[in-house]
Amino acid sequence: MAMTRCKECGSDVSTKAGACPKCGAKQVRTSGCAWVVLWLLVLSVFAGAVTQCSGNEPSSKAEFVSATSHPVKPSYSVPSTDAKSLINGLSSSRNAEGSIIISGSSLLPPGTKVWIERRNSSGKAYAQSEVYVNQSGHFSSGPFSDKGMAPKEGPRHIGIVSYFNGAWQQDAVLSLVGEKGNKLPTTLLKPDDPEFPQAGGHLDVDRVVQFPPLSPETIAIDHVKSSKLFVQGHGKAVDTVSEIVTYFAKAPGFKPMGWSATKNESKWVITLDCEDGSARKKAQWEYDPKNGKVRYLDSLSKILSWLPAE
Repeated sequence: MAMTRCKECGSDVSTKAGACPKCGAKQVRTSGCAWVVLWLLVLSVFAGAVTQCSGNEPSSKAEFVSATSHPVKPSYSVPSTDAKSLINGLSSSRNAEGSIIISGSSLLPPGTKVWIERRNSSGKAYAQSEVYVNQSGHFSSGPFSDKGMAPKEGPRHIGIVSYFNGAWQQDAVLSLVGEKGNKLPTTLLKPDDPEFPQAGGHLDVDRVVQFPPLSPETIAIDHVKSSKLFVQGHGKAVDTVSEIVTYFAKAPGFKPMGWSATKNESKWVITLDCEDGSARKKAQWEYDPKNGKVRYLDSLSKILSWLPAE
């Protein structure tokens, strides 16, 4: 496969790729077919064959959401050179299922597209959430989990990334921060080319964020989700409950809606709300924290506790 370098971020890109897999910048391809199509378009314009349209239609759903939900305020002020970072703070919280939500504030215009990344200790990203800065300069990620399980408590590396080009940002944002962020203080950006920092850069911030402790409810849910149960008539499952639920969720007609836990004296009852066909149903398991045992309580949870081995 022939490779070239992205003109925006310098990453290796296939000559057949339409956009850079790292920064999203469009890649120019000059095949013979492309020149023919371009020439035909030019001819059609001069011939009056192209119908004029008013307004600019967003090129993607994400761009439409950012343009309508987060219009850029003309009063936005570029951060001063005294600012230490474009990202003022990051924090984490958990949703009802124990997944992690990353929230933060920024000195970027409303509507700016950013990636929130989970990174390992060496800085390599292994999960990301695409978000847009809101009117107050804040942003929040979608829920992060570890293969369907609640991430453990402790310090974790989080990255915030944004590129300032037409492939990433709407025109209103670029008019305020400049192409390649050339209106922003260079000290707040990571240079696209370290040898020429004045040529422009992008946002790439790495912070250590403390993930909060797991609640008793989340711990009970995770015990059920990570269990491999003995199912009467089938034997011991080779897959966890979480893996089996994920498998069924790929089939049409079944949709998990959410997990919850309630304590009944010394034991927990774990409930999965779901849609099975056109009906709303509940699958329930029991977890005993004294001995760590889990058992299914109904026919639906039994189905969701076993799959035939491949």
